[in-house]
Amino acid sequence: MADRKPDARESTPPGPFMRIDRPRGTVEIWALGGDRFRVTTPRYEQIVVGYDAAQEAADELARRLE
Repeated sequence: MADRKPDARESTPPGPFMRIDRPRGTVEIWALGGDRFRVTTPRYEQIVVGYDAAQEAADELARRLE
């Protein structure tokens, strides 16, 4: 059954919609709905409102993980 092609109505499993890989860890952005996003690293999590705020938080965290 591993060869089967998913039906067009099937959705992908839940997961982050954006990842930034850095030498000391990965930053992920998860959509929570209602214009809320969770930005995570291996040791940190932040809930923000707005896509732009999520991107800014992810970029800042990614710089810290370089």
